[in-house]
Amino acid sequence: MSRASAAIVSPDPVSVSRTLRYDRTFFRRLYQLYRPYWVRKGSIGSWLALLFLLGTVVAYSVCGAWITELTKDQTNALVNRDISAFWHLLAVAAVLTGMRYVISTIQTAVDNCLDLHWHQWLGEYFLSRYFNRRAYYKITVDRTVDNADQRMQEELSPFCTMMSSLPRLGLGTLVDAAVQLSLMLSISISLLTKSSSRGQGRLATSPPETTTSRTPGVACR
Repeated sequence: MSRASAAIVSPDPVSVSRTLRYDRTFFRRLYQLYRPYWVRKGSIGSWLALLFLLGTVVAYSVCGAWITELTKDQTNALVNRDISAFWHLLAVAAVLTGMRYVISTIQTAVDNCLDLHWHQWLGEYFLSRYFNRRAYYKITVDRTVDNADQRMQEELSPFCTMMSSLPRLGLGTLVDAAVQLSLMLSISISLLTKSSSRGQGRLATSPPETTTSRTPGVACR
């Protein structure tokens, strides 16, 4: 056996830099795994599915905010004993609740289809690179990765599920926060306006208060 062959099949492990920190190397490797699927030829369908999911996230949050406003109007209708307005608002709220259920169901179905397609494509992509130029021999000899085929089978699906859900969860969090903030600001502005108007009315109509002095140590009856 020649020295070149002996060097290729050397059983000595190759030192690989492995860190468990969220450093520059981690995000660079994450980008290298994330990028191929979205820049491949014919990726327009995946982009459309992702945009559709983001649209459903916005629609779901907007329906929730609308239901909150309707709940306020229902309470006012009950206080005013406006039966017709109450039942009308209740019907609209029921329709919006059903729409949220339909949106959630469609969102789950499209998300699962996107995950499945990404998993299938990424598995074929890794297998093509795994068998290209006998890379599996090199991996086995260098011992940098143990059970590479098992890792591809078990870890690609969680990776695709996590990465495909990140944009949806991020946008959903931002939209929910914006909706809740707008509701809180609307409530605070109305309360501030009412309190300031009442305070000005009391100052204009109430007579000046008189102060009485009390002697320390003497109980007032």
